[in-house]
Amino acid sequence: MRKDVLKEIERLRVMDIKINFTELGRKMNCDPRTAKKYYLGETKMDRKKATKESILTEYKSVIEDKVDNCSATATGIYEFIKNKGYAGKYGLVKKYVREYKNNQTKKATMRFETTPGLQAQVDWKERKKLISKHGEIFEINVFLYVLFWVTQELNT
Repeated sequence: MRKDVLKEIERLRVMDIKINFTELGRKMNCDPRTAKKYYLGETKMDRKKATKESILTEYKSVIEDKVDNCSATATGIYEFIKNKGYAGKYGLVKKYVREYKNNQTKKATMRFETTPGLQAQVDWKERKKLISKHGEIFEINVFLYVLFWVTQELNT
């Protein structure tokens, strides 16, 4: 929207001058029809967008259910609803799933401390290949057990 054209139209209205839209368009470097639309108050901001129902509307509950209960990906959901009769594109499903996930409240992770020796983490890796500096290949299994003990810092 051109504010300079609107200001000029308002100035001419205040002066009670009949507006020549062709001359105004030439002066303001715009189309005369644009000047007339501004004079009549028909700007793009005033127009209402056509409300068209999304192709996803009937599948939104299924999508939300799959995201909430199954932690499904957009690709998996697309394949699922495509088999149910969805005729739209993957990009639309991907966009909706992303927006839905971003609008969900994030679950807080609650940290807690235990007394020494009550909590541990275990990791296991099978058949890890290592090569020595002589070119020998060793296949090993790795077991890692970390016993947690958080020390408290004293504020002095």
